[in-house]
Amino acid sequence: MRHLFAGALEAGVLSQASIAARRAAFAMPTADTETIGLDLPWISAMSIGAVAHARHYAGRLDRRVPHVVIPLGKIDPGVSGCTREPDGRFVVTTFGMLNPNKQADRVLQALSRAPALWDRTIYRLVGLITDSERERLTRLAEQLGLPHPDFLGWVEDDRLQALLGETDVVCCLRHPVLEGASGSLIFALYSARPTIVADAGSYAEVPDGLVWKVSYGSDADDVAGALQTIAGDAVAARTHRAREWACSRHSPKAYIDDLLPFILRCIGSPAPARASRLRASATRGNATPISYRRGPGRCEHAVIVHREFEV
Repeated sequence: MRHLFAGALEAGVLSQASIAARRAAFAMPTADTETIGLDLPWISAMSIGAVAHARHYAGRLDRRVPHVVIPLGKIDPGVSGCTREPDGRFVVTTFGMLNPNKQADRVLQALSRAPALWDRTIYRLVGLITDSERERLTRLAEQLGLPHPDFLGWVEDDRLQALLGETDVVCCLRHPVLEGASGSLIFALYSARPTIVADAGSYAEVPDGLVWKVSYGSDADDVAGALQTIAGDAVAARTHRAREWACSRHSPKAYIDDLLPFILRCIGSPAPARASRLRASATRGNATPISYRRGPGRCEHAVIVHREFEV
C-alpha cells in the first residue's frame, strides 16, 4: 500500500496538503501503531478496494470502500515433514529477516531458563542480519552463559528446507507485530515442524491445537515452557495437522480464487473472455494491468499479481 501512495504522490494525484489532512483525519491512538500503522485507514480510503491478509487488522481499513480478508498465499515447497532421526541434539531455528522484532533475544532468555536443554541445544539464526544485531545477540548469549547462536545468513529455499528438516522447533515470534501476515509462519507450517508463535496478529489466527502459542510481549518463561514441552513430547501428529491446514488455507490457488472475483467486482466485471485470460495469466505468475475508467477522462489501473511471497 505504501507503493500505491508513493505512485500517487509522484503522479501529482495527491498534494502535500491533502496528505497532511488525511493523516490528521485518520489519526489513531498511539497504542494502535504497535500492530498496524496509521497509514492503513487513509490509504485504503483512496482505493477502489482493499485486501487484508488476516482478520486482525481488517477493521482498520476504511469501511467506505469494498474490502475482503484473503489469507496470504505462498507456494508449498514440498517439505515432507518426516520425523527427524534422533541424534541427541535439540535444534531451535528462527529464520527470515532477523531484526529485533523477531525476538531472538527472547529465545536466548528462554533457553537460559531451561537447564535441561543446555547441553544439547543448537540455536540457528537463518537470514539477513545487521552486524549490530549479530553483536547484540552474541553478547547476550555470553552474558547468559549460552553458546553463541549459529548465524547462517541468507540461504536459498532448498537449503532452508534442508535446515528445517534438521530442526526440532521453529520460533516464529514477533513484538511488535508490524505485518499483516507472515510468510515465514506459513513456511514453518508447511515444513511440519513444531512452531512457537506469539498469541497476536495473524499468528493468533492459527488454531490453538496446531502451534504452541505464547504471550505477546517479552516474557521468556512461557517460551521456555513451550520449548521443554516440545522437547519431551511426541509432536508429529500435531505438526502434520498444521501442515494440512496451511496447505489448504494458504495455497496460491485459494488466493487467486478469492482475489480475482474481488478485483473484478471492484472494477466492474469485464467480458468473460477477458476474465478467463486474467485468471490464466495470474495462474502463470504474471502481472496483468487492467485499464478502466471511473469518471470523465480519468483512467485508472489495477494489477493482478501472483508470485512467490518473501519469507
